[in-house]
Amino acid sequence: SYHAELRVEKAGRTTSIYENAEEYYERITPIAVKKLPYPVHIFPDEQPVRYQALISRPARFLNHAGWLVRKVQGKLLSVLRLLKAFFTFQGGLDYIAWKLERHSGEKIDIPERVRRYPLIFAWGHFWRIYRRGIFR
Repeated sequence: SYHAELRVEKAGRTTSIYENAEEYYERITPIAVKKLPYPVHIFPDEQPVRYQALISRPARFLNHAGWLVRKVQGKLLSVLRLLKAFFTFQGGLDYIAWKLERHSGEKIDIPERVRRYPLIFAWGHFWRIYRRGIFR
């Protein structure tokens, strides 16, 4: 689901979430697999145990198409939430910069022209921050 949002976490974040609670995920996965609406082939001799979902090609296609729509929708909603914060709070630019800094660990400088004319120059600044890889 991380791909359906603007994310500022580093690239290996999902792996680190798993590694920080590996025992927990290894314990609940077999329970969760039994609840799935489709068969799953389990490879118990592999370490870690590997699972292969047996899903039809048409179902996979529909799922993939649905996630593509969700990714676009999610990114758009994330941008709209940032715009709402910008217009709702006094110091909205500083709030957005703080959020990005807190999650990415990188300093976000707001140029004076962006502060003075945010509706004109914030878009280019936002694009430059995106290109730096601060969020995806």
